Amino acid sequence: MSFKDYCTMSPDKIFGVYVGDACEAHDWHYQQDEKSNSRKEVDLMFRRQIEMNFEYEGKPKLGKVVAFFYYWAVRAFSGRSWERWKYRWLFGIIPIKR
Repeated sequence: MSFKDYCTMSPDKIFGVYVGDACEAHDWHYQQDEKSNSRKEVDLMFRRQIEMNFEYEGKPKLGKVVAFFYYWAVRAFSGRSWERWKYRWLFGIIPIKR
């Protein structure tokens, strides 16, 4: 059992489908040194990954609904996080090297 919480403030597994990998990838993209993708592009990749996870589990329609809500949640509430990581040197945060 993992104690990681990839989807902050929401479950990593919803309706029996694991979405923690999509949340982890979303967080990773937010923390990159060189922002080669815009915030909107990263959020759209997140939405598509959730849809694909549900498709894989045979629940494509439900996946579109869940992905819609997760997408709009990150669009509404993660802007400050994007900016914080964009200017993390101001906060003394050392970039993550991968």
